Amino acid sequence: MRIDFAYCVELNRDVDIQEACLEFASREDLNLTEFHFLCSESECRNSKKGGVRVSGVNHYRTPEENLDPDEDTRESKRPPAKSNLTFKSPHFRKLDPHIDSCCWKEMEVAMDEAQANDHGTSEASSKRRKLLRIVKRMITRFVIPNPTEAESAGNGLGIEIERIRQIKDPTLRKNQLVAYARGAGGTATNLEALVSCYEELKRLKALDEEFSVDGHGKMTFQTAFRHVLRGPKNGFAIFYGGARFHREYAGGFSLLMMDKAKVEDAVGPEGKPISFYVSPNSLKAYRQKKRLRQAVDDERNDKSRSYYLRVYWIGKLEKSDKGYSANFESLAHVVIHLVRPGKIATTLPRPSSSHE
Repeated sequence: MRIDFAYCVELNRDVDIQEACLEFASREDLNLTEFHFLCSESECRNSKKGGVRVSGVNHYRTPEENLDPDEDTRESKRPPAKSNLTFKSPHFRKLDPHIDSCCWKEMEVAMDEAQANDHGTSEASSKRRKLLRIVKRMITRFVIPNPTEAESAGNGLGIEIERIRQIKDPTLRKNQLVAYARGAGGTATNLEALVSCYEELKRLKALDEEFSVDGHGKMTFQTAFRHVLRGPKNGFAIFYGGARFHREYAGGFSLLMMDKAKVEDAVGPEGKPISFYVSPNSLKAYRQKKRLRQAVDDERNDKSRSYYLRVYWIGKLEKSDKGYSANFESLAHVVIHLVRPGKIATTLPRPSSSHE
């Protein structure tokens, strides 16, 4: 059963899975090892003692990625995969049975009916419908986080579902639920959610899917995400690439990208080096610093040197004294994942971590 958001007991409100991840990384309770979730539908929560529970898979772990041997651009010196990672992208999963009138149960039934009626539809339409059953959450609109506003992953999904739930006509309500599942209401206001969707689509070889970026228009995931190997770009871009820890700066740190930018004025065939700097002040002010810092420290302390980081940022590649540097407005525009070949995901540290 697809569940887009759930009621978090500790936060006393509905959250999507990315908001749960970010809020957990900002927790204050020293003894809290995970959040607890119930169905977002009040009727489900009141239908049994303790409510209908929902599992928040991996919301308490550092972000990690599977190695993709087929991706079109590869980080140089990337270690070979030793085995498949057991880590799965954070998502909500059914734990207890939901009542028939639950919106998530209704959406599941609506999608089953729509798929059963695929006969006569185009092959492309049928293929996309199956894709949407696999992707945990398809993003169709991205609102770039505003660095001056409070950090939040809220996205209005609850408002959209509530609007659909108020529709009296069962046929119209079913059609609206199917439309929602196909992407209507799939708005992301944090980069982590967009990156998560991108990673899923990349594994499914479906990066030709489109989404809109407020202020920049429509684009495909393939064109929006730009590997650092390809160098600078004018206009909106989400740069990404492999990186490793380079240096500590009084609480901040710098990374070096494992690939170099291939640009016209590059010296030699390897291009110019790219640095990624996070200042002490920006890290100190960032609510989710434990989550970001844990990934960097895990790579830094890996004696086998088989781990590395995958860094995503909204911004630019700009010329620096020694090559190029990543330019971004805020850490809200940055996502750092740890790539750990053949290893089990790491639980986030307690707030008493040395990197406060």
